[in-house]
Amino acid sequence: MAEFTRIKKILDQHYSLGELVDVQMNYRGYINESYEIKTLQKGRETRYLLRWFHPDTSKEAIKFELELYAELQKRNFELTPGVIQTKDNSYYAEVTDYLEGGIRPAFVTIFTFLPGEDKYEWNGRFCTEREIADAAQVLALYHQTIHGWSYDDEPKEPSIIELMAEYQNKWEKYSLNPDQTEFGRFFSDNFEFLSNILDRLQRSLTPDFYNQMPKLVIHGDFHPGNMKFQAENVMGLFDPDWSRTETRSFDIALAANYFCTSWEEGSSGEMSLELLEVFLRGYQDKMGDLVADPGRLNNLELRFLLQMIQAGNLYLIDWTLDSFYQTDSPVEEYLGYLKHMVRLSEWIEENAIIFSETTSGFKE
Repeated sequence: MAEFTRIKKILDQHYSLGELVDVQMNYRGYINESYEIKTLQKGRETRYLLRWFHPDTSKEAIKFELELYAELQKRNFELTPGVIQTKDNSYYAEVTDYLEGGIRPAFVTIFTFLPGEDKYEWNGRFCTEREIADAAQVLALYHQTIHGWSYDDEPKEPSIIELMAEYQNKWEKYSLNPDQTEFGRFFSDNFEFLSNILDRLQRSLTPDFYNQMPKLVIHGDFHPGNMKFQAENVMGLFDPDWSRTETRSFDIALAANYFCTSWEEGSSGEMSLELLEVFLRGYQDKMGDLVADPGRLNNLELRFLLQMIQAGNLYLIDWTLDSFYQTDSPVEEYLGYLKHMVRLSEWIEENAIIFSETTSGFKE
């Protein structure tokens, strides 16, 4: 009842969506609070998704994400939800939130409700091959749609190669001051291995190569948990809250990790090259059909795709470390994430030659 009252007040003050009749918590996601809400207006019930942004998310980051949604709608990308404007034509409502330690501003937005089924998590079972191929085509369509767009007030973020340099010092501090949990011990035991990978990445993925790669506003979190499916097709795509201007191949590398790496006991952290081939073929074929920039992955991007997958995996390791050490995160859950990611880094080191053979068939 408390959530219903809180949300009703927001709708009455900031939106013109009619009478609020139902509120259900949506438990998917790690960062923001989300609610499925239902309103009644002129005898018609309509469902929406209300997002209550995490209090630590900056206003600039929220505006960038919502401007991205709006731009996709303007460019007729039909798979992302629409953003409902407030009474004063804003993409978000600024409200008051009551947190421990006092009152602070908070930001709320409302989206149209996407069709389809929430079938997957980011870290669960594999999608079907047809779903993987369709997801790859959706990513290609997203890249083609948003290519060329920029936002003047985009928050400035380090590039992935700049982040690799930052991780060395930050992770060393984590390793030298481990907590007395199995998570802390496991990370300390594997720090030298990960540090060596960081060194090799920085030597191979140099600014000279990186700067030649096509860049655009990536989705940044393109995994099956951020999609809705129906009959093995992607019906909806959401949550680009890790979006940023970055190399297109980094977005593909993250997606390949999410869609092609096993989470099953006994094989967790091992990438399926068969599924990777399905994903890459879906992407390349769709880009060929679109006949528009940025086009198919070029030879330079394919040459460095394995390094990008490794960089993306280290990016997720950094998220895991920060989430564990900076929030009250459960040891067993985050240890599972870390073990999976360290195993993927090992798998990449062990399978560079066969990976190159797999991707060579896509070079022109």
